Amino acid sequence: MNALAMREYRWSPDAKFIKRSDGNAVAVNFANSTKLVFGPEESNAISAFSGLTFPFALEDDLSDSLRSTLVHGGFLVPEEDFEARDRMIREAVRTVAEESSGLIIMPTEKCNFRCTYCYESFAKGRMRPERVDALARVIEARIQQARSFSLGFFGGEPLLCSDIILRLCGEAMEQCGRKGIFFGASMSTNAALLTPALFDQLIDVGLVFFQVTLDGDRELHDRQRVTVKGKGTFDGIVEHLRAMAATRHDFTVALRCNVHPEDSERVLSLFDGEELAFVRNDPRFIIDVHYIWQSDRQTLAETSKEGCLSGLQAGLDKYVLNAELSRRGLSTTSYDDVPGILGSACYAGKKNWFIVGADLKLYKCTVVFDNPKNNVGHIDLDGNMVIDERLNRLWTGSNSTTDSGCGSCYLRVPCGGLACPLTRFTSGSKGCLELRDAGNLRNWAERLSVPATGQISPVATH
Repeated sequence: MNALAMREYRWSPDAKFIKRSDGNAVAVNFANSTKLVFGPEESNAISAFSGLTFPFALEDDLSDSLRSTLVHGGFLVPEEDFEARDRMIREAVRTVAEESSGLIIMPTEKCNFRCTYCYESFAKGRMRPERVDALARVIEARIQQARSFSLGFFGGEPLLCSDIILRLCGEAMEQCGRKGIFFGASMSTNAALLTPALFDQLIDVGLVFFQVTLDGDRELHDRQRVTVKGKGTFDGIVEHLRAMAATRHDFTVALRCNVHPEDSERVLSLFDGEELAFVRNDPRFIIDVHYIWQSDRQTLAETSKEGCLSGLQAGLDKYVLNAELSRRGLSTTSYDDVPGILGSACYAGKKNWFIVGADLKLYKCTVVFDNPKNNVGHIDLDGNMVIDERLNRLWTGSNSTTDSGCGSCYLRVPCGGLACPLTRFTSGSKGCLELRDAGNLRNWAERLSVPATGQISPVATH
């Protein structure tokens, strides 16, 4: 017996092998974002060991090419390499969780919209100048300690204070440039104020990711997303998006669609029409479909499970909807992409990520501002972050390092046990990613676009 035949392997704990109804099967490695499709004969051979959790030798009739493909993709791990590889993966997840750093800033909690499903209270106005100065000092100090640094802007409507955004991003981009580290900036905006001139200015200071919401066709959108005076907002948003598409700038717009199950056809009709034809086949625009979930404060107080994963409406197969969008030449999230390290983790679970309110209070979560455990500190006017480490640990301490179930889950790399830290201390349970559910995993695999066998395709991480 040759040495190759005697060698033992382990099936990667980060990999899943899912058979599809067409007779083929999909193998996905969530540690390195590799995904492959296999025909019926290969699928049967892989099924003989893909469920095993102990070292095993491969059958003599397994082809060398199939073995090589599985080893190269990280699905089969030689037994002598398994422990070192496992330590490397755990350390990579821990490092990202502890060393990534960023602030999500609310320059105002006021908004020019009154969306029917919004959970914000609009209580606090524009951040005062002395507070902006203190925040700028905090940003500079954190950049000096960071390996990479990100800013996000949230509201209210952040573009009501575009001058604050331009200042903070411009200074942070310059400071990160001098240090030679990555700087990224993003914004959730209703886009009503995102004029072409302002868009150019934001690009110049490194703000290149925008989340903008369109809730279906004009009639549906204008029923849900209205101005303070109750007027529709569809046409103005589309006008600004069209102007963005006409530029040659490198940016990303996540077009978020908040839908009820009964309105899914209205989402498709939006992208079938000519009004948004400019986003088809433009990879800078990504369609991000979300169920409308009950997120108002009263519902959160009454429900048995709080957080971003709560109250999801049943009945809408998001994967079917995303497949239909893909066939129309549209890029979508959570469909073909396999997230990278902590790519699906909530920022609230990361030790050095905080939300900064207009009054300089520090929070972890944008959903439950009224929960006292969400207020984990503040920034003083001298530019010092005063953090209650006990409360911060409440959000960050339960993860794949401290939870053995999360540490052995196939989603430990993209999730890290941090899908929704809030549920850990409100409902007494951990919030898991959608793909942790066997039914969702099968639905995803059924419609996943994958290369032919032997073509290893690592997907870009984010």
